[in-house]
Formats: sequence, structure tokens, C-alpha cells
Amino acid sequence: MRLLYILPFLLLSCRTSSAPADDDSAVVWAQPPKKLAYPLDIESRRASSRGALDCPVVQLLPYAGDVVRYHREVLVNPFFRERLQRFEEVVLAVSMEIYERPPETIRHFGTYNCRRVRGKAKLSEHAFGNAIDVSGFDFGAHPQGKSKVPGAFRIVLKKHWGAERGDEGEHARFLRALSRALAARPDIFRGMLGPPAPGHHDHFHFDVGPYRYIDIGG
Repeated sequence: MRLLYILPFLLLSCRTSSAPADDDSAVVWAQPPKKLAYPLDIESRRASSRGALDCPVVQLLPYAGDVVRYHREVLVNPFFRERLQRFEEVVLAVSMEIYERPPETIRHFGTYNCRRVRGKAKLSEHAFGNAIDVSGFDFGAHPQGKSKVPGAFRIVLKKHWGAERGDEGEHARFLRALSRALAARPDIFRGMLGPPAPGHHDHFHFDVGPYRYIDIGG
């Protein structure tokens, strides 16, 4: 069953083809309350619908991860780095709950990328270094071999999201638990997309754009 997470602070909830997401799959959205003000909210997301793109001038910093490392450094806005640190804390907590050990790395498809939202005259949050596409997680072997999945393994969103049995089913449980935990934390990400949202069958898209939207299957 596909689940849409609608959090208590949402001011407006509706289905719309013009929802302000990184594609047309967002179905829950709202203006963020003032208490969640974020420095990048003042930046214009307007862009030409075609032709050369006028990229915003933003500060970008390399970041390897503080709580959990990324399989390669990400290039992010300094404001987004703090959100990634909170994200890593949640990843660690869910990992300890499901696998009784921390992950070695978070795998991703990238962060900064100056581009438009697909099919729209609007800049993607990636153009501000304000988004990440997470594709999986690497785990080492359990030191005492006591976990339900004691050996080393890699979680791949494309492969494991729909799994139901055995170790792969346990990986699906981890991915769903992680998405629920993040949806319950509006202080981390505002935008969350994942399977089965169009274009997101193999990764989670997380951002801190001006609007709250969540479309992740359950």
C-alpha cells in the first residue's frame, strides 16, 4: 500500500499537478510555518523553461559526514550540512534498532547540480546544494555475529524497497522505518520523495526547499 505522510503542522494538504517538488509526484504540500524558517527560503527558484540556465551564486562546502560517513564527499550548502548531520543521527538510530550496529557509509547519487526541476521553469533544490539523493547504505559484519543479519551487506534502494523475505525483507523494513522516522522530523527535511514516486524508484530525494511535501510508498 502506498502511504502519504501528512504531518500535524501542515497548513494545506491537496492533490495538485503543480506541487512545488523536484518533479510532479508530490501530493502533499504546504507553506512551512515561520518557526521553521530557513535561510535559503529567501532565494528565488524561478528559472527560464529552456535554454541556458542562470545558476544561483551559492556557497558550497565539501562534507564527508560526521555521524555516518558518505561513500564519497558531498558538496552542499553550509545550511544544508546541519540538516545532513541530523539525518545521519536518525540513520544511526534506525540502524541500531534494526541491525544492532551503525552503518559504515551512506551511498548517494549526488547533491549539488545546477539544473531545473524536470519540465518546469523552476530551479531544483540541487542547484542550491540544498538536496541529496540517497541510494543505499553499507554495513560491516556485526562484531559479535548476533544480529538478524550478522554478515556485511549493502542495501540498494532499487533492489530492496519491495523485498519481503529473508535478509532482503529485513532491508526493506529498515528503509521503511527510516522513511517514517524522517517524516516525523520536520526539523530535518521538508521535501521527501522515494519509491514509487515517478523517477524515484532507486533513491530517496531529500531537500529543505520552501515547501513541505512527502511522497514515499509504504
